[in-house]
Amino acid sequence: LRGGFDDHRAASYFTMLQGYETVEVEQALRLVASNGNPFVPAVSELIAAIESRSKAAIPTWPEALHLIGRALRRHGLRGAAEGLAMLAEQHPHVASFVAAYGWERLWHEPLDDPDRGGAVRRLMEQRYVEHVDRQEDRRRQGLALETTQRHRITGPRRIEPAMLGIGGAS
Repeated sequence: LRGGFDDHRAASYFTMLQGYETVEVEQALRLVASNGNPFVPAVSELIAAIESRSKAAIPTWPEALHLIGRALRRHGLRGAAEGLAMLAEQHPHVASFVAAYGWERLWHEPLDDPDRGGAVRRLMEQRYVEHVDRQEDRRRQGLALETTQRHRITGPRRIEPAMLGIGGAS
């Protein structure tokens, strides 16, 4: 490859690519090199290649709806944990969408209703696309992605002196 690889370029590679997995960067390097460019790729080229690969791997709404429907049929109303685990194996964005939307709520949605099913599917599609965009923004920023596990965040609790063995209670 032409263009050289000096300390400045190495530092910019490290700074800009440290948020990505090594495997992702290696795959992007292979992709850029396979396009016939004889020069050392710019960091922006590698990031674009990484982003295009990860974007292509995300299920479209029809694909996600198919996966969700299959999980719902297989695990039923009471099988949320197993269904979410199954979806997480398929793609984490689909599983986190279902967790955010609610397994039971999905079970009861009138998706096959001839009068309301189309509108419900369109609304769910909009929410899915927004969810995926939010997840991808978080990933690009290096933030934790939403998972299938929902934990309630609570504020500070009042400390009871009696629990600590001090103060008023005897």
